Amino acid sequence: MRYAPLVGRRSDRRRERVWHTALPLGLSALALGIASAATTVTPFIVILCLILVGTYAPKGPFFALSSEWLAGTATAAGLAQINALCNLAGFVDSFLIGYIQGETGSYALALLPLVLIAGVGCVAVLLLGSGQPLRTGAAAAPSLH
Repeated sequence: MRYAPLVGRRSDRRRERVWHTALPLGLSALALGIASAATTVTPFIVILCLILVGTYAPKGPFFALSSEWLAGTATAAGLAQINALCNLAGFVDSFLIGYIQGETGSYALALLPLVLIAGVGCVAVLLLGSGQPLRTGAAAAPSLH
């Protein structure tokens, strides 16, 4: 996963978090949505690679964005709550995928919760991040030279 630090570094250099978080989430939602259309191995492997890029790339910018939106002690509590919700979502998603696939026999339908979560996350970051000023000064993330 060598690209994830590159996305974080680019986000730091450009001092932009919203698009560096939303675009990979959108890529992940799109790739998950078309994963069921792949009928041969090669396109499916390419789609899985896109899903992984969309999953791992926004992690650094997302946590930087979260800490920029929260202030003081709310930052620690907010990041802890994000981690707790992510752990819970990992359990619920795994359960839903197994349940939906077992009931319908369709892996395409079983991926639907993941498509929805990635898509909603992409839209939510874009909506919440529109019009947000960038922090500058000592509170902002350091630039990497």
